[in-house]
Amino acid sequence: MAGRAAAALLLTASILQIALGQNITEPRTVLHCFKCDFDQPCSEASVTCNEGESCSTIRGHSDYKVHESIYGKGCVSVRKCNGLDRISYSNNPFRVTYSCCNTDYCNGGYSGAPRLPLVCVATILTMLLAYLL
Repeated sequence: MAGRAAAALLLTASILQIALGQNITEPRTVLHCFKCDFDQPCSEASVTCNEGESCSTIRGHSDYKVHESIYGKGCVSVRKCNGLDRISYSNNPFRVTYSCCNTDYCNGGYSGAPRLPLVCVATILTMLLAYLL
């Protein structure tokens, strides 16, 4: 019984990783990502990343202005992925985080809500497989 539970847990983790598109290992040579600059509304604009870059969603908060934040999308060096950084934008220092992924257009959307059906399907399939095993 413990073996079945371990297999179901491993399967769940694998399916969720695929469903959420959060594989941030070595990026492919050519990767297409959504792009929007901090001062522009996000649309369907896209960019092709260079080798050694991943798609990213960039979020930041001002060091001086409490309610000022920035948001952008694009390509970043894999060294910056899932890390913290300080940048200057409009003569104002910001603390930013880079959330990375490495599949085409994986940095789309503002939240994980569109992926919720995939997570539900993965959970149901895992429960069904655990029952059948």
